[in-house]
Amino acid sequence: MRPKSMIACLTLLSCFFHPAMATAKVGEYRGYIAAESLISERLLLEGAPFSFSTYSNGQRGLLNLLGFYESDGENSFRNGQPNSINMLMWQMVLQGFASDVAAHCTNQSRLLFQPVFRSTLDTLCRWPSPEAQDDATMRMFWLSVMSYDAPEEEYLAWRDFFLRSSYVSRPASEAVSALILSILYNPHFLLRK
Repeated sequence: MRPKSMIACLTLLSCFFHPAMATAKVGEYRGYIAAESLISERLLLEGAPFSFSTYSNGQRGLLNLLGFYESDGENSFRNGQPNSINMLMWQMVLQGFASDVAAHCTNQSRLLFQPVFRSTLDTLCRWPSPEAQDDATMRMFWLSVMSYDAPEEEYLAWRDFFLRSSYVSRPASEAVSALILSILYNPHFLLRK
């Protein structure tokens, strides 16, 4: 695992296992099917094939570790509680997806994006240019992925981090991957409501 991937995992883990959270109820993951659906609806062309199994070595059964509904007559949700195994699985599939999105910057992505998202992504692929770091571009990218599922403060914190950290001068391939990965890791996207 690359150092920045490990940092992302540890950061997310700290959200779930912070000492102040010891007595609080921890949220559950929304599950892989719900996350796939959101990504498909918000970013990809209608009918374009998409599955997280692409990022789990084709092992669709492993995706059940990310949370799923079991049709046991009660339609109960299983494996949504964060743990060390599903944290690593989420890291694997989300990092793979983020890398595919960033591959668009070098015309190597296998994903078929909706025109509005593709246009915004084309602009972000010029990172670190001023138009890529413009508030309107970053806001459109955020809204394409997150929609209105998170408060404005979440967007502002996300934007400010990328404009004030070392990412401000990194190449587009690194920045775009980190931009989308950080949105997907946001609890407003990843956790059940």
